[in-house]
Amino acid sequence: MVRRFFFVFPIFLALLGLIALGVSTLDHATVLDHLNRAAADGNVDSYSAGLHGQIQGNFRVAALILGAFAVCMFLLRDQLTIWFTSEGGIARFITEAKKLKRDYAKRTSKGHKQMVLLIVLVGVILRCVMLFQPITYDEAFTYTYFATRPLYIILSDYSYPNNHVLNTILINLFTSILGVSKFTVRLPAFIAGVACLPLFYMFVRHMFNRYIALVALAFVASSPRLIEYSALGRGYAITWLCLILALLLGRRFAKENDLVSAMLIGVVCAIGMWAVPTMVYPALMIYLWLILYILNKYKDSRIDRVWNWLGSIIVFVILSLLLYAPMLIVNGAVGYGRLSVTPERTLEMFSVVSGDKALEIWAWFSDPGHFWISMLVCVGLVFAGFISVKYRLLMAAMFFGAVPLVVYQLEVPPPRVWVYTLFIFHLSSAIALYYLLKLFHDNGMKALTERRRAVLMSFAVLLGFGISGMDHLMSDRSRSGDATFSAARISASIVPEDRVITQYPWEAPMEFEAMANGVDRRVFYNPIPENGSIYVLVGTKEDQSLAGVLAHNGFFQKDLPLFELVEDTNGLKTFVARIKEGS
Repeated sequence: MVRRFFFVFPIFLALLGLIALGVSTLDHATVLDHLNRAAADGNVDSYSAGLHGQIQGNFRVAALILGAFAVCMFLLRDQLTIWFTSEGGIARFITEAKKLKRDYAKRTSKGHKQMVLLIVLVGVILRCVMLFQPITYDEAFTYTYFATRPLYIILSDYSYPNNHVLNTILINLFTSILGVSKFTVRLPAFIAGVACLPLFYMFVRHMFNRYIALVALAFVASSPRLIEYSALGRGYAITWLCLILALLLGRRFAKENDLVSAMLIGVVCAIGMWAVPTMVYPALMIYLWLILYILNKYKDSRIDRVWNWLGSIIVFVILSLLLYAPMLIVNGAVGYGRLSVTPERTLEMFSVVSGDKALEIWAWFSDPGHFWISMLVCVGLVFAGFISVKYRLLMAAMFFGAVPLVVYQLEVPPPRVWVYTLFIFHLSSAIALYYLLKLFHDNGMKALTERRRAVLMSFAVLLGFGISGMDHLMSDRSRSGDATFSAARISASIVPEDRVITQYPWEAPMEFEAMANGVDRRVFYNPIPENGSIYVLVGTKEDQSLAGVLAHNGFFQKDLPLFELVEDTNGLKTFVARIKEGS
C-alpha cells in the first residue's frame, strides 16, 4: 500500500501541475464569464484584467513547483517506501492500535463502560438541542456566500474569513444530499464535536487514569462553549477533533518513537488548518508539547525522536501549503494573510487593545456558567500544574504556542478561536477534583472509593455545569430567530419575479431561511419588478428604517409605491409594496 501511494501521489501532483498550467492559459473574458455565472448577483466587478494577469502568473509558478515536487517524489519513491515501512510501518501501527483497543476493553469494567457511554450520550443530547436553535449570521453568510458556489471557488476564495474550506466543502456536500436546513449546515461540526468526546476520554486515560478521564469527559460533555460550537456551522469543531487526534498520536509517537504516528500528526494538523487557519495555534501547541515531552523524558533515543519530530513538521507544512495552494495562487501569500476586511495592525494599537481583548475572552468563557465556577477552574489550573509534570508540559505548550504568535501578529483573535483551550482547562479541573476527593478518602472518608469518587464528580459536573450553561445558550439573543418567522411568512406568497430587500445583519439569515423554505435566491437580487411585490425587511434592534434600508440598496422610497407594514416581530419589520403592470 505504501509503495503504491508513493507511485500514485507524484502522478497526482503532476496532473495538478498540468491543470494549473492549463488554467494559466485562459483569457480574462472566459474566466470572468465563469465567475459571473457563479455569483449570486451575476456580477464580479473586482476581477480586473490586472488581477487576472497576476493570478495567471501565480498559476504558472504553482505548476512549476508541483511538477518539480512530483518528479522528486517519484525519483525518491523507493527510499520513501523503505523509510515508511521500516520496523513494521503502517502494518505495525494498525496491529498495535487494535491490540490497544482489545486491552482496554478487557481492563475496563462493565460499569465504567456504561458510565462513559452515559456521559457521551448526555453530551450528544445537549448538542442535539442546539442543532435546531436559530441560525447565526456567520453560519448563514458561510452558506449563502461560499457553500452554494462551485468547488473551485470554495477552494480559492478567501475574500472573507468565513470560508473554513473543509467545513464549507462538507456543508456543500450535506446540503446537496439532504437539502438546505440548519441541521445539514451544522452536521459536519456536530459529527466532529461528538467524536471529540470519546477520543478526549481516551487521551486523558492514556496520560493519567480512567477516573480522571471520566471526570474530564463529563466536563467537555457539558461545557457550554464546546456544546455551542459543536452545533454551529463553522469549522472550529473540526480543528478540535484534529487537535485531540494529534494528542493521541503524539503520545504514541513520543513513547514508541513511531514514525507513522509522527507523520500522521502532520497530516491531521494540516487537515485542521484546512478547516480553519487558526488551527495554527493548536498545531504549535502539539509540536511544542512533543518536543518538551521528548526532552524531559528521553535521553538515549532523544536524537532519533527529534528527527522524526522535524519530519512531522515538514509533512504538516508541505501538506498545508498544498491544501491552500488555490488560495495562495488567487490571493498571494501577503493577500491571504491580510484580508481587505481586516483593519491595519500596529504595535501601538495592539498595546492599547490587547488587555481589553484578553478580558473579553475571559468574560466570554465565563458568561455561560457562574463566576465561582470560573474561579474554581483557575484554582484547579494552578493545582494541576503544581502536582502533575505531564499537565505542566501541556500548559506550557499551550501558552507558548499561542502568546508569541499573537504578539507577532499584533492581533488578539476573537474568543471563539480559543475554545480549543477548554479541553486543557477542563483537564486541570478533573485532575484537581480527583486529588481533592482523594484527600478526603485518605483522611477518613473510606467509603469514597476511587470508582465512587469518579461517578459522583461526573454527575455533579454534568448537572452543575450543564444546567447553568444550557440556560445561557438557550437565551442567546444574538441568533436570528426573527428571520425564521419572517422568511416563512414571505415564502408562502412570494413568486420568482418579486424582490426582497434587506440590510446587514439580516441579509444572510433571511436569504438562508428563504432558501431553506424552497425560495429561489434570485428574489434577493432581482431588479424592481414591473408586476409583482417588493418585500423590505427592517431591523428594529439596529434602529433601521424603511427609507434607510431602501437607500442602502440604491433605491429611494419616493420612487416606489406605498409600502404596507404586514408583520412586526420583536426584531424585524416586514413591509410590502405591490406593483401592477402599467402603474
